[in-house]
Amino acid sequence: MRGKLSENYRMQADDKICRSLESFEGYRKAKCILSYVSYKSEVDTKKILEMAWKDGKTVAVPKVLEKNGIMEFYEIQSLQELEMGYQGIEEPDITDKCPIEPEAMQGNILMIMPGAAFDRECNRIGYGGGFYDRYLSKHPKTIETIAICYEIQVVDHIPAEILDVKPDRIITEQRIINRKI
Repeated sequence: MRGKLSENYRMQADDKICRSLESFEGYRKAKCILSYVSYKSEVDTKKILEMAWKDGKTVAVPKVLEKNGIMEFYEIQSLQELEMGYQGIEEPDITDKCPIEPEAMQGNILMIMPGAAFDRECNRIGYGGGFYDRYLSKHPKTIETIAICYEIQVVDHIPAEILDVKPDRIITEQRIINRKI
């Protein structure tokens, strides 16, 4: 369904999502943004990355290091530092770079998560690799999480397993859904 949205609709929705994120207190307080790099019909994160740089934030994006599910985030300073990587998704060139260590960073960290589908309880279906679940389980309570998606990606119920990590909130072009704790 997401792939069938018109380009015009996606551009307008992306702008609304970006504005909602920009006005969110967690974004304003964050010193570092960990964000996926948008792929195909996902919400455009490149606008968000540009906004974060303009706002003086550290920006880091993921790199899949091994086929067994190891993903790390690396700081980038421009979109020109990206190259084709895992599954054709743009990733950072990590030559001469070390991964971000959230526990060692000074200040708030906000992660922007991808997903195929979400529900009103903030359950999430990713793309089957478990990369974000594993990464976040290694860094509990040090990272605030937001998933961004189009409203059509929010469904009534998604079955969840114990190892599935829920985002703290979901931002769509129509609303913000906060996880019930």
